[in-house]
Amino acid sequence: METEKMETKKINLGIHKIIIDLILPLYKENSMYSSGSITSNLKRVCECGDPSCEFNCEQALEAASDRNFEQQQLNNEVLAKNRRYNHVIDTLTDLILAHAIEGIDVESLAYLKGIEVAEQAISGKF
Repeated sequence: METEKMETKKINLGIHKIIIDLILPLYKENSMYSSGSITSNLKRVCECGDPSCEFNCEQALEAASDRNFEQQQLNNEVLAKNRRYNHVIDTLTDLILAHAIEGIDVESLAYLKGIEVAEQAISGKF
């Protein structure tokens, strides 16, 4: 029995190491592509080096602890800001992926500029 091979397309946006992998649908319906995935280096990474820990690991919590209550409050605020920043970045990358799946030209200069402006605005808030 022969396995059906899925047709894929890889897009390297050339900024923030954003790589999009798209899967072409077996039967075209409404979308250009049926699904995909996206990776980037936009998210802030915890000291532990694990991008999936979301600043909840023992190392992050230990680094935030301090005998001085006011300093510990500030450290906890930094952790919370980093978590919120990463959640907003997840939303941005999900939007980019959705646009690519729908066939929007995510490689255009105007779109790439929009990603840069959005990332700067997000960084400015967090």
